[in-house]
Amino acid sequence: MTENKDKQPAAEEKAKERNWISASLWADKEDIRKGAERYGEVKWYKSARFWPSMLVLILTWIGAAVTGSYSEAVGVSVILCPLCYLNVKGYRWSLLLFAALYTFDRVSVLYMRAESGQASGSGLWWLLIWWLVIVGATLTAFRIENYRHKHNLAGRGHYVKDTLIALAFPVVLIASFMAYNIFMYKSSLTDEQRKALAFSYGFISRNTDGVINYCLGSGVELQKFPEQFRQTYADEITKVNDWLEKDEIFKSGMEASLQENKEMLYEVFENGRKDLIRLTIAEETGEKPENLVWKTEYDRMISPVEYCKLMDESFEIMNSTGFFDSFVETVKTLQ
Repeated sequence: MTENKDKQPAAEEKAKERNWISASLWADKEDIRKGAERYGEVKWYKSARFWPSMLVLILTWIGAAVTGSYSEAVGVSVILCPLCYLNVKGYRWSLLLFAALYTFDRVSVLYMRAESGQASGSGLWWLLIWWLVIVGATLTAFRIENYRHKHNLAGRGHYVKDTLIALAFPVVLIASFMAYNIFMYKSSLTDEQRKALAFSYGFISRNTDGVINYCLGSGVELQKFPEQFRQTYADEITKVNDWLEKDEIFKSGMEASLQENKEMLYEVFENGRKDLIRLTIAEETGEKPENLVWKTEYDRMISPVEYCKLMDESFEIMNSTGFFDSFVETVKTLQ
């Protein structure tokens, strides 16, 4: 008897340890029954039919506000707003579709982070926790709807009416976004001006914030190069910024593009470091740099730390040899 009493708490504790994830994803049957029977007592905006999809929408727009890239947020809204409405109306297929789309999105994010080497332990846990919260609540809502249909607790739906209302959401969103773009389009830039601005803005960012962040990642705080660039080409930088103000949408796109391509910018500096190594080897061996086959041991010849220190002292040399001439000439075309 005593042995059975000892085993019972241990079994309960083991169940808790085993079920903390499954309990988040798959609610107890009793909770489903209570949710179905008290269906009408819970306000729709407090229900699991509504808040998961609305939470994803809110987080998407917060991310858009931070990055300045609203096109993706509009695209997500075009898909989620109809689903959110249909979820509130209790359509089981829309609840499952939302859970599937969110799962696919999280798996895609995980894959991209793994490919870029950014899949950290804490990041993975947060992905899992958010997935459990969103998908778990959505599956609970789905099971409650199933219970209501099974026990004849659900009323008749208005499929045609609800579908038309749901489809109205993306139409209104797209129309509003287009109207906003037209309204905010202060000045129409030519293709040549856009190309010149894209090159110039990228060039400025690469030689200021870009090189600063690259070297900080290697533990080096640049003291000279970025500031020398800013001072020497202050007029060109001001001109580029003034032209960007003529088209706020294009400016937002450029800013968002830089945020999204930080890893690409890192590769630009890494390739520059490797090119310098190739030139050094070519001078020593007499071979052409382009004919050299890259070997792993070459990477140790000039470390990122050494490369950053060299760059910090190289502005005058780069300036005198015409490294920045293409930037200056491109800015001159902005007329």
